[in-house]
Amino acid sequence: MSSRVVTQHEGDLAIITPPVRLQSRFCGPTLGDLAAQIEAAERNGAVRRILIELGQGRGGSLADLLETDPAVAEDLGQLCDRVEACAKPVIARLSGRVRAGTGALALACHYRLATPDTQMDFPAARLGLVPAGGVTQRLPRLAGAEVALSLLQTGAAMSAEDLVAAGVVDGLLADVTRDAALAALADLGEVAPRPTRARRDGLADGVGFQAALRRARAAAATPRRPSAAAIADCVESAQLLPFEAGCARELTALQDAARTEAARALRHALQAERRAAQLPRAFRGEEGAQPTATRIGRVAIAAGGREVPALAFAILIAGIEVVLFEERQAPLEEALTATGDLLERLLKAGAIDAETRALCLHNLHVSLGVGDLGAAGLALVPEGYGVDEVTALLKALHAGLGEGAILALSDPAQLRAATAWLPAGAAACALQFSLPLETGELVEITPAPGCAPGVLQSVAALVARLARLPVFVDGSGLVVRLHRALTEAAGDLVAGGCAPDRLLGALHAWGLSPTGYAVLARGAVQGEGEELGDEEMVALVLAALANAGARAVEEGVAEAAAHVDAVAIHAFGFPRWRGGPMFQADQAGLLGLRKRLKARAERRGAAVWAISPLIEKCILNGEPLAGVERENA
Repeated sequence: MSSRVVTQHEGDLAIITPPVRLQSRFCGPTLGDLAAQIEAAERNGAVRRILIELGQGRGGSLADLLETDPAVAEDLGQLCDRVEACAKPVIARLSGRVRAGTGALALACHYRLATPDTQMDFPAARLGLVPAGGVTQRLPRLAGAEVALSLLQTGAAMSAEDLVAAGVVDGLLADVTRDAALAALADLGEVAPRPTRARRDGLADGVGFQAALRRARAAAATPRRPSAAAIADCVESAQLLPFEAGCARELTALQDAARTEAARALRHALQAERRAAQLPRAFRGEEGAQPTATRIGRVAIAAGGREVPALAFAILIAGIEVVLFEERQAPLEEALTATGDLLERLLKAGAIDAETRALCLHNLHVSLGVGDLGAAGLALVPEGYGVDEVTALLKALHAGLGEGAILALSDPAQLRAATAWLPAGAAACALQFSLPLETGELVEITPAPGCAPGVLQSVAALVARLARLPVFVDGSGLVVRLHRALTEAAGDLVAGGCAPDRLLGALHAWGLSPTGYAVLARGAVQGEGEELGDEEMVALVLAALANAGARAVEEGVAEAAAHVDAVAIHAFGFPRWRGGPMFQADQAGLLGLRKRLKARAERRGAAVWAISPLIEKCILNGEPLAGVERENA
């Protein structure tokens, strides 16, 4: 399969452009093709300079080369070494998002020019891994330990201007066009190869280098960043070891990190999020066809429902216009006043600044009825209306906004009845925002029967703009089910004799923050006769969560186990570095999970412990629970 690396020529300049996006399975061929193109340009007597276009702008991207597939790290390192050793000057043109393997290759080039929209980041630490391809050796040589550690230990992005200030990038381009790059190259004039490994700019202040390392190591002592200490060690190698030895240490550190449970959990969490955000199979359309999303710039919200101010803020803060509408004057005025009051409280609390408050108020509109909603791309009916009222509202909205607008409601239990009158393929869905509504991390999307793929893609894109994870579900949703399992399991443990504060302390120490379920557990009447250790209490709660997740997949609420883990992480604070309840079930072993559930069910009889048939099936087939996909979906 071709990796589609393209080489073009402008006079004595060879312009090499990798493909716009890669998947891990294409990495090997693409790396080899890039190396071959570099070598061909080096041999070509007519070529005096080489330009490599990198990033998600007009040029190309290697964004998926490294962190999601550590196995390619060694090949990537060899490519970077080959680029750096080129006898002709190699200049990187950076544009858009430059991350992971793209960034590694950029650092290996002799010169770097960036468009104003360039953002560079290395997300390995967020996946429990160590950046490779020589990143931990080249970046400190260019910019010093402070900049290198701030980028590599956190995975944070650095802007084009900051990259220039740090000495990582040599100059800013006027715009994103190739002509701007060609003009900058003309201004650069005759240049010679300049291997990054030979640079010492960032190593000049040895005392400051070590001070930055001490600060980084002190901040690295947290399970949330399991590879941070190893990254600091690798960065220190740039100061203490020869380049080749430092790269060898980097590769070993990556391989060691990739084997840890925390790194596996973090990579699983990323994969679970991507899977959960995919359109359900029944709504994906033709094989290979990518539905087109329509950008939604205005959302209408029925003002007579519950939690209207919080929902309005969640949308306004993303820079999207909101129209509150209601046939009755009093509820409309009440919702408008309450939204303004919420913005004022957030301003006084320091959650937003005056400029943000002013922008939100500027984008907030009202309409008496549905006659003045403008070009609203989505209309939302919150909870608080009866099904007949929802149906009437949706009919009025459909007539007023036309067939292009998406009709949404907050209660999925009302979806089928309230949209039964719509023609097949109509644009309708349910949207459940996780708590707290103002700042939650997730929105569950339940499609109406026959909803068009493009509609769902548009809704998912809107949710992503709200900085929330879109998760496609069917029915009552996963958040409610998992929360119920959590509270029922905790309540049964307390009723069986476990002290509430000790139980909640054990869960908190493990990483589950005692929020909503803490109130219920503390309110339960403590029984007698049972003393369980902290580890066993935590294991039982995790077993109950995995069991509830398995039932959700069985019953079609979730299309895959990945949805369960994504929701657990984003809806009620399951620690990301633990991977989710389904991942944890596999780590503990499904045989042990079944034994624990069975013993508890026999002892207590609570429904929360009744073993899901899906768990039995996974044991029988030797399949991991976290990778299960619902059959006949």
